[in-house]
Amino acid sequence: MALLPETLRAAIYKTLGQIGNEGIEEIRLRVGKEMLVRCGGREYASGVIIKQALLKEILAKSSDYSLYSHEETLRSGWLPLPDGARIGIAARISGDGLRDVSSLVIRLPYSGEVWCEKDFLTAYPEGFRNTLILSPPGWGKTTLLRDLIRRFSFSGKAIGVADDRYELAAVCKGVPSFDLGPRTDVVSGGNKARAAMMLLRSLSPDVIAFDEITAEEDMEAAENAAFLGVGLLATAHAGEISDLQNRKLYRNLLESHVFSLAIVIRMEEGKRKYRVEKL
Repeated sequence: MALLPETLRAAIYKTLGQIGNEGIEEIRLRVGKEMLVRCGGREYASGVIIKQALLKEILAKSSDYSLYSHEETLRSGWLPLPDGARIGIAARISGDGLRDVSSLVIRLPYSGEVWCEKDFLTAYPEGFRNTLILSPPGWGKTTLLRDLIRRFSFSGKAIGVADDRYELAAVCKGVPSFDLGPRTDVVSGGNKARAAMMLLRSLSPDVIAFDEITAEEDMEAAENAAFLGVGLLATAHAGEISDLQNRKLYRNLLESHVFSLAIVIRMEEGKRKYRVEKL
């Protein structure tokens, strides 16, 4: 909240006062449009119209007035914030940089137990299985993945995390902002495939975890790990398992039989529900 101008902070506090004790998941800022606040899977209008000067101010403050030091992530359209939060950026692409920023989305992570111990043990009665977490964007895939990493780490598994967007562990100066368990090692930045190979070659993980399989190289990283006998925890954008069949990348993923278990996240009356299925 300290990164936001006073007008936006006041509007957010007012919105929270109207909807009750819901945690903020996203703040969406689009030039010429009303600020939207996402809580509990629902969006709420704030009444504040966004001007481009506000977006410039937020980016400058979020980068400690040193945007050039974040060139690597800015080229990919996002800016990391402390504690695993991040800003997604829509703008005109010009050369290696971004110009004329038109919208920002501030995503705020949650770190905590998603399942109770009973539900966790029900999902894994015989211990770890390669797991793919599915849901549409913003429904809690990363939160559940973080919870599973922590649980399996405490249960005795050595977990290697490929945290390409500084979101799962939110490492700052070598120290994770989130507790991912006592047996977890994190490689931050770069890309998932490169981080996964670093983990495989040097840290001997029992399980590799990464967020969002979106490209062929992510798929190759998963297959390489499975070929070497390393377990996998990952997420993908899909509402149902059947949705995976409609996209070539995910169809290949199913046919490879790398994952044996899927956890599908659904939203019912603003509450997240979790369905476990075999693949």
